[in-house]
Amino acid sequence: MSDLNGIFKAVNLLVGLITAIWGFIGLFNLRTFFIAIYLLAFGVSIVLLEFQIPPLTQQYASFLFSFLGRGVFYILLGFLIIHDNVLRYLSGFIVVIIGIAYSILEFIPSVEVPDNFRIDAHVLADDEESEII
Repeated sequence: MSDLNGIFKAVNLLVGLITAIWGFIGLFNLRTFFIAIYLLAFGVSIVLLEFQIPPLTQQYASFLFSFLGRGVFYILLGFLIIHDNVLRYLSGFIVVIIGIAYSILEFIPSVEVPDNFRIDAHVLADDEESEII
């Protein structure tokens, strides 16, 4: 399972980077500015969650700790990315496909939830959070 953990982490980082990059690029277009803010925030959050999980994440974003929840979230992000040009369509399509794959993995019992989907994998303690900030 350890080799799959690395694959899931790489895929999540890819989705986070794609989302954050298109969010940043969208900030310079008035038509996509507000969606870009969401994309940038969600993309950066996905990347950061691969390294540290803030204590309240389980309470307020528990959907990120299951294949189905994360899959549906990635599908939403993919559709927010898709518009305007071929590169955005391709990037959004990749994120949607990853979201569909994650959603399907929820219903395959032989696939275990990876370590980075477990809240106890790398949670910050309450006193550690203030040290980072």
